[in-house]
Amino acid sequence: RLYELTSNTVSFPDDIKQIQSCIDNRLDRKAIGRKRIAGIIGDAPSHYAKSPFLWNAVFRDLKMKAVYLPFDVHLSRLPELTRALKQSDQVMGVNVTVPYKVKIMEFLDKLDEKAGQIGAVNTIVRTEDGELVGYNTDGKGFLNSIVTPQPGQRDPFVESLKGRDVLIIGAGGSARAVAFHLAEAVGNGQLLISNRTQESAVSLAEDLKNISANARAIKEDEVPEYAPKVGLIINCSTKGQGGIRKSAD
Repeated sequence: RLYELTSNTVSFPDDIKQIQSCIDNRLDRKAIGRKRIAGIIGDAPSHYAKSPFLWNAVFRDLKMKAVYLPFDVHLSRLPELTRALKQSDQVMGVNVTVPYKVKIMEFLDKLDEKAGQIGAVNTIVRTEDGELVGYNTDGKGFLNSIVTPQPGQRDPFVESLKGRDVLIIGAGGSARAVAFHLAEAVGNGQLLISNRTQESAVSLAEDLKNISANARAIKEDEVPEYAPKVGLIINCSTKGQGGIRKSAD
């Protein structure tokens, strides 16, 4: 692959130009160069996502020739962006954030079994033959982070979730991932779900019935009543998130 060098600028090859044409933020030509590409897809991750800072630091520390980029994409361009990622050999894979963790599944070639069960994807791997495979690491990663001692800590945040009542705020992609793992972890504990759109909370609670008979939806105005009674509250919504956010119905 040839790159045209002209006075401190690097011209993108056609496959990267295609990715750029699908997104609203401008990619840094110098930062990309010949590096492998990873990134995060969302409506506006360039405004709030911390993952580019974290992963680019990891890539530098591991001396990997790779770069992690934000991809701000409108819903109407999501299918086109997915096709562009498939066509670029530089792309390793991407993460997916709000509000596309469910919608993105329509455009993938394969789903991991757990991602299919959850009904949401947060990680996409591009295979050597250009297929996009969806995975979901949200739930397992979250559970590990609270029941395993973190660096510099002697004890975990929670010793055990068994029998614990839990309130989840949100019913989108990340909430689904956390809920499916929690439903197994809490055993006979109660799993309460509250969401801005009540129908989504009810739908998630119904989907969990095969795993936990104690999962149920509550209304947002009931949160003050139940919050003091549970042993753990998990915010899986965009409430309190910094940066520019768009509200989807």
